[in-house]
Amino acid sequence: MLFHSLAYAALLLATIGCCWVTTARWRWIPLLVASLGFYLAWRPEYVLLLLTTTASCHFGALAIERVVDRNKRVILAGVIGFNLLILFLFKYYGLFAQSANQVLGMQLAVDLGFLLPVGISFYTFQAIGYVVDVYWGKVAAERSWLRTTLFVSFFPQLVAGPIERANRLLPALKKNIYFRRRNIHCGCWLILWGLFKKVVIADRLALLVDSAYEQPDQATANLLAIATYAFAFQIYCDFSGYTDMAIGSAKIFGIDLMQNFRVPYLASSLREFWGRWHISLSTWFRDYLYIPLGGNRANWWRWTINILIVFCVSGLWHGAKWTYVVWGLIHGSAILVEQLLLWVIGRRRSKANLSRTSPMHLVGRCFKVVLTFHIVLIAWVFFRAASMGDAILVLSRFAELDILVNGSWPLEFSRFELAISILALAWMCLLEFPTKGNIRLVLGYKPRWLRHGLVVTTLLLVVNFGIFSNPTQFVYFQF
Repeated sequence: MLFHSLAYAALLLATIGCCWVTTARWRWIPLLVASLGFYLAWRPEYVLLLLTTTASCHFGALAIERVVDRNKRVILAGVIGFNLLILFLFKYYGLFAQSANQVLGMQLAVDLGFLLPVGISFYTFQAIGYVVDVYWGKVAAERSWLRTTLFVSFFPQLVAGPIERANRLLPALKKNIYFRRRNIHCGCWLILWGLFKKVVIADRLALLVDSAYEQPDQATANLLAIATYAFAFQIYCDFSGYTDMAIGSAKIFGIDLMQNFRVPYLASSLREFWGRWHISLSTWFRDYLYIPLGGNRANWWRWTINILIVFCVSGLWHGAKWTYVVWGLIHGSAILVEQLLLWVIGRRRSKANLSRTSPMHLVGRCFKVVLTFHIVLIAWVFFRAASMGDAILVLSRFAELDILVNGSWPLEFSRFELAISILALAWMCLLEFPTKGNIRLVLGYKPRWLRHGLVVTTLLLVVNFGIFSNPTQFVYFQF
């Protein structure tokens, strides 16, 4: 069930109606029913997998609170291992079997006949995070299995995040749910804004990107370069658009989900980029993997290994392909180089007594933003390419660029589509840059005519230029 489909609109309206006629104390029950119904719409049999994950984490958390220290670690390891085993069988077994057959000469069945359950990586990590927080004493174990199920399966963020923490979402789900006009206005605006980014920008840019990356050997170098830039904005608008719609849907019920993006392409370093991109995942890896490994408290070599492990796992989290691992390692390696350069430059700056308020500071930051963006862009090639061979081919073709030589512009993309994409991106930047990605702040703009004008203009753009004829799945649904 896609967010930009009539089925989801019907589900959301039906859930609002059911909650409206239910007393505030029990409105979480219609939310639970809607969440399970939302997942049943994808693959009915896989809801049992979701419930298995929920049950293991719920009863595991209760057991952790009741036993002594050594047994707590055993239970924690068992719950994490059990859920990672499920994730491995349904998502990674094929990659492991194929690699084992090629490298070790083994004869393992590559396909176990499982289809990838939508959102399995998201809800598995959210459930594991809950158990770990109980083990650390950050939250108390939830006594109601139904509320734990709602926490893991809450339908706005079930299949593509944000990956919420128990100390944020569980208390919100346990409070009485009230409908307030401001929350409804804010939620509807966020849904509209996410819809704009998805159907006006992301789905339109996907036409260009797909035409280039489906057969990169048949595409010109110029087309591949332009498509790579287009993909950077496609995936941002696609994923952040989903997040906005998820946050908006939850906001209608008075539930605040965390902000997942803060204009990441304005980051001046890779470290800053990961503080702005998919924030819920990057902070999850920081808290539940990087810090337990030792973080930056270890020596330089151990810190280097910690960084590479985290980004290798982050790449693998995104998909069972080696291209994702390479994508993660590019980011991890770039951060290591970046930190080394910052250390050297910092020492020289302190010796030279350079001021951050010098006229060259703005120029330097702009240069760093452009450089960071292009490092991210190179990594996106491996993220989007179907195979390692295709990714290397695309990068090698960049040497053949001749845009500046003869001005050729071989787009399989009409000028109208190109113009609409550029104007839509400009509109997105106009609203998101001043708010640092927190687009709900637009509702606080004064005077009122400006606020209403921005909302109406966005609505007209969606109605007139949105692609609704063949709704496409959100990119991160495959993870």
